[in-house]
Amino acid sequence: MKRFVFGLWLSLLGFLGTMTCLVCAVEHGCDYNGLSGMWGGFMETRLTLPVLVSMLVLVLGLFLAGRESRQDGKGRE
Repeated sequence: MKRFVFGLWLSLLGFLGTMTCLVCAVEHGCDYNGLSGMWGGFMETRLTLPVLVSMLVLVLGLFLAGRESRQDGKGRE
């Protein structure tokens, strides 16, 4: 149960980090060496690495919570 809650917290933190980076990139949309739109915003504000890391944390948390929820019903203590 503790791992399930930990996975949910990780996924929540990853989601919040991803949304923060997305909002920041959309607000600061610009043209970066011919790249425009959200990708140009990520490049200009240097949020490419943070958004990838936060997406990885989101997926890892969802994977951990999903794995633990499936193993809870199998008689594991």
